[in-house]
Amino acid sequence: MSTALPHGNIAPLTDDEEVDSLTIGRRIRQLRTERSMTLEELATAVDRAPSQLSMIENGRREAKLTLLRAIARALGTTLDALLESEPLGERATLEIGLERAMRGQTFQALGIPPFRVGKTVPTEALKAMLALQGEIERLRDERAATPEEARRANVALRKLMRTQNNYFPDLEEQARRILGAVDHPGGPLTQRTASDIAAHLGFTLHYVPDLPQTTRSVADIKNGRLYLSSRLTSKGDPRTAVLQALSSRMLGHSEPTSYAEFLR
Repeated sequence: MSTALPHGNIAPLTDDEEVDSLTIGRRIRQLRTERSMTLEELATAVDRAPSQLSMIENGRREAKLTLLRAIARALGTTLDALLESEPLGERATLEIGLERAMRGQTFQALGIPPFRVGKTVPTEALKAMLALQGEIERLRDERAATPEEARRANVALRKLMRTQNNYFPDLEEQARRILGAVDHPGGPLTQRTASDIAAHLGFTLHYVPDLPQTTRSVADIKNGRLYLSSRLTSKGDPRTAVLQALSSRMLGHSEPTSYAEFLR
């Protein structure tokens, strides 16, 4: 259902529309610059004020389709080229990233007012600001794993497991793939097969007596060595320890970005 707006009113932009406006604006600016055309020349070509086009290029105003067609013709390109989802070039990508960051919670929480990202701002400065913003967000997320968040993540995971009857097709597929890679003939998984899986993943197994009491394994990723507690051979099942230690390698896990992802 759509709602008609009174004449002269503009519907508020959603977050996705703001992102699209940024991308389109930067694309227009880059195409205009590549053609050595000034803002005033483009404004004259499309019969608009330079200030209006400046707002469009900076993502602060959403251009109507008719105006985008006129801009495309003036730039010697197509409307589809202006509406492509990916920005053009590294500089445009960095500018869009910083514009988005300035509208986000991190800049606002730090009390940093938005500023115009002009051509005089060095590219290296843009990279540094985005790297700092990313690190601040990483630290914030890292510290946000409160007991309440942990409880919610645990409840959500248990609910998912019950819903799927603890069956995860992607895990089954990975299991079939890894067992096929080591020519497992079927039946119970032997210690020899567990060692073959470790070797297939680039690891050798080393049972040592001096791991901390609560530690069952330590993986040396760089040198491909998996150290396991020698206590496992007498008190536990070393196959389980080997598979658990190598599970993230089998599943291609990367560094978790949230507590819920870590828990799962």
